[in-house]
Amino acid sequence: MPRTAGKCKWFDPKKGYGFITLDNGEDVFVHQSEIHANGFRSLREEERVELDVVLENNKKKAIRVTGPRGDYVRGAESDGRFHNYDGGYRQEFRDFERGRRY
Repeated sequence: MPRTAGKCKWFDPKKGYGFITLDNGEDVFVHQSEIHANGFRSLREEERVELDVVLENNKKKAIRVTGPRGDYVRGAESDGRFHNYDGGYRQEFRDFERGRRY
């Protein structure tokens, strides 16, 4: 089955989900776990993507979401809470009672 193309309608990186508008105008749900990215998985508004669509609980869902030609997606810009290391990302947590970061 051929891959489908579309663009990100909106994506909330904090919640980890959003919607993709397919080239035929239909909107499908996307969860961050289905995004092919190097590090933090998210989508940028209007970003072009390729994907497969499946029916789950009578609703269409995007799976195997990639950039054009199977590349990594560009993703949303970081809001500064994530720090790059070893090609990935980690979130900084603070222990306010002890004044430590981990």
